[in-house]
Amino acid sequence: MLEKGFETDCVSIILGKLRDEGLQSDYRFSEGYIRYRGRRGFGPRRISLDLEKRGVSSSIISDAFSVAEVDFYETAVSAFNKKFSAKAKSLAEKARQQRFMEYRGFFSEHVKYALGNGIEDENI
Repeated sequence: MLEKGFETDCVSIILGKLRDEGLQSDYRFSEGYIRYRGRRGFGPRRISLDLEKRGVSSSIISDAFSVAEVDFYETAVSAFNKKFSAKAKSLAEKARQQRFMEYRGFFSEHVKYALGNGIEDENI
C-alpha cells in the first residue's frame, strides 16, 4: 500500500530507525506544536484533535500538555481581543462570540474567562 507515494512498510521502517536514533519524537513534536498553536490563539481541545489526526497517542499528548507551559486562559483572552472589538451587547452576539471561542478549541472555563476579562466594555 502507498502512503503519499511511498510504500507503507518502507515508511514504517524509516520512522522506526529515526525514533531509535532520537531524531524523531512524537513527544517533542507535540510539545512544540502545543506552544506554537497556543501562540496562534488556539485552545487545548483543538490542539489535541489536531495532534490526534497526525497520529500522536493521547498519552503523549497529555504528557506534552503538562510541560508545554501554555496559559490557555490568557491565550483565550488574547484570541478574543484579536477577533472582537467589543464585548457582546446582545445575547445573539454573545452566543456568536462563544461559538467562535469553542471553534478555536477552548474549554468552557476558558471561554467564560475570556468573555469576562476581554475587552473592557459594559456587560450585558
